[in-house]
Amino acid sequence: MGAHLVIQPLPSGSPKAATQPAEGATPPAEGAVAARPATLSRTILADGEIVILDLRPSPWFLLLASAPVLTLGAAVMLVANLWLVRELYPNGRGVLFQAGLWIMLLRLAWAVLEWSARHYILTDRRVIRQQGVLNVDVFECRLDRLQNTLIVRTLVQRVLGLGTLYFATAGTGAVEASWMHVKNPAAVHREITKAVSRYTKMNGSSSL
Repeated sequence: MGAHLVIQPLPSGSPKAATQPAEGATPPAEGAVAARPATLSRTILADGEIVILDLRPSPWFLLLASAPVLTLGAAVMLVANLWLVRELYPNGRGVLFQAGLWIMLLRLAWAVLEWSARHYILTDRRVIRQQGVLNVDVFECRLDRLQNTLIVRTLVQRVLGLGTLYFATAGTGAVEASWMHVKNPAAVHREITKAVSRYTKMNGSSSL
């Protein structure tokens, strides 16, 4: 099999939402607002919400997401150099070569836009994924609603030190969002697990 799958259950917690920073974190001064990443709209983070991780996919995302189209473009360029094409369509060789080149360049340009639009955020309260070039799609899930995470690492991702994290939420139990092609996925998952543990511990003590 080409992919390595690890299912990581997360601690379940009370449905009560946290209203204060994670344990061990320095709360913002009275009247102040916790720092907001420039990658996010001010409407996404709540006042006082603390950002733990603010990630983008690895730059390898550009090639991994574009691989099928890049392969097509390369194939068109190779066809342009075939002996039969040179003999039967001498004037079409350059056209085919340029067409293949443009296919590759346009796909890479779109991949850059896709990469720049993707943001993976872990706060002391939520997991957030923002993506979309033309239509922005934002997924957010309170930490106590995360049921488990799935770490998937294909052979190529393992070679590059990458992985994709999938999030399943309570209620449906189905995967609803992913963080694609992140560096050091095991370390990222540890940060998520620690954030969930702090969040649920805080909620449990506040509900007593």
